[in-house]
Amino acid sequence: MQMLTQSIEDFKNKVIEAGIASVNTHEKREERIKGCLAGLERCRALNSMADFEECIARCHENERAMIQSGAAHTDPKLYWEVRCETAQVEFVFERMKVIWKQLGLYSGPLSAHAILQAARILDSE
Repeated sequence: MQMLTQSIEDFKNKVIEAGIASVNTHEKREERIKGCLAGLERCRALNSMADFEECIARCHENERAMIQSGAAHTDPKLYWEVRCETAQVEFVFERMKVIWKQLGLYSGPLSAHAILQAARILDSE
């Protein structure tokens, strides 16, 4: 089980590194870069589906609070920073589901894009 856990951690780190490279290449707005990188780094401490689900729920709560308080309109840069952080946690989670499904730990739907990216990462090992 130790080897399997290490392999899952290695896969997660490769997903995170690919995400960081993509953000640094494609994103130009400072607040979005900051949020994306924060979300990706946050994923390093998430190790289970429950961890990801709890983190995403908290992220969504933060977004809703900003919208309900009007902060999303008064400080749109901060809103986009928070939104991009959430999106990157969701991004990593979608790719982790591919591995967890292969291990019989997840039985829900998978995104085609996540499957293709996971296959590229696994193929490069």
